[in-house]
Formats: sequence, C-alpha cells, structure tokens
Amino acid sequence: MLLLFPAFIKMAVVFSLILLLGRYKVPLSLCLFSAAGIIGVWMGQPPLAVGRIIIIKSLSGEGLWLSLVVIEIIVLSRLLNEARQMERIVTTLKAISPGSRFTLASLPAIIGLLPMPGGALFSAPMVEASAE
Repeated sequence: MLLLFPAFIKMAVVFSLILLLGRYKVPLSLCLFSAAGIIGVWMGQPPLAVGRIIIIKSLSGEGLWLSLVVIEIIVLSRLLNEARQMERIVTTLKAISPGSRFTLASLPAIIGLLPMPGGALFSAPMVEASAE
C-alpha cells in the first residue's frame, strides 16, 4: 500500500519528518541519515541494502570530501563572526539596500550564487544578524 504513493508525496512526507525532528532538536545529521533510510525502504529497497548504500556512500571519497567542505564552511563562518566581519558585511548591505526585507532576501541569494555546498550554513548567520 505504501509503495503506491507517488514519489513526490513520499519526498514531501520525509521532508516534513526532517523538519519535525529538527523542531525537537534532533541533530541534522541523524535527521538526514534517517530520511535517507526511510526513503530507500519506502521506495522498495531492502533495509540492509539501504544501510549498506548509506555507509558506503558516506565513507566514499566524495562523501568524505563533502563533509570536509561543510566543516570548513562552518569554521569560516565562525571565524568571520568572531572577527566581526560578518557584522560588517550585513551593515554594509543594510546601508546600500532599499529596506530590511531586501537585505533579508538578498543575503542568501548572494551566497547562493557562489559555487559551493553548504551555502545555507554560511548565509544563515548573516540573515540572523540582519534580522536583529
């Protein structure tokens, strides 16, 4: 019965589950691994095969490289925060923008143009600072 749902409905349900778990302060990594497992099983794969794929892909060169890049983005973001450079970026953008709504919308858009994974991790502190 559950296999008959269209894929986009399954994705929406699992995405909602990620948001719900995040609301209850479940670590994002656990939410994402759980979501990957649920999607795999819900799409008809055996649970052991799904677990094997998750482990293999997480420990592959690409998976480890992506993890390293995300960690570096978090470190850069914290360094910019501690050096008050993030504050300067937000202040400058506020000074040249027509309003606070524009500032809130443009910060993630500008960071999103950069070809890097984890852009949301980098732009979230800026959006938080501009919302104050």
